[in-house]
Amino acid sequence: MTRLLFISLFCFQISPAVAKTVEWKNVKFEIDVPEDWRAANDLYGIPVTILGPSVSSKPRAIIQIIPTDAPSVKMSEKEARSFGEKYAEGRKSWVRELGGEIYEILPGKFEEGKLTAGVSYRLNQKSYLERTYYVNCPKKLFHLKIVLNLESKNQLFKSESIVRSFSCAD
Repeated sequence: MTRLLFISLFCFQISPAVAKTVEWKNVKFEIDVPEDWRAANDLYGIPVTILGPSVSSKPRAIIQIIPTDAPSVKMSEKEARSFGEKYAEGRKSWVRELGGEIYEILPGKFEEGKLTAGVSYRLNQKSYLERTYYVNCPKKLFHLKIVLNLESKNQLFKSESIVRSFSCAD
């Protein structure tokens, strides 16, 4: 994974980002959306999806943003680890059902109001990276998820930057 991150540092392209207030139904938040990315509401049942740039030969990075019905949460390190373990078990089960394999698990952690966990897996001869984030806002908990095919690994840092730019509007 370290090698992937190192390679990504040299591969990712800088594109200007525009801070954008996004509204879905009665929920608002702000997030930086680079000029060559686009935000779409209600795409395949996901409230807000930010799509990476379309490159003809490579799949796009995808960031999903889902407002939850849950209020904000606070977690201890132990609870965050437990969440990460449950998340990884759920993803392992899902990937196994589809005939794939997990080859990396990022343990759960809670810091700066964000709960994070992640996995990397191989499915149908392709490798994917998935990172999930739960972000506390004063009235609501948001679930953000990065999913990308490792063919588009050069979009990882930009995807993470977009997720870090997320801020509560209400």
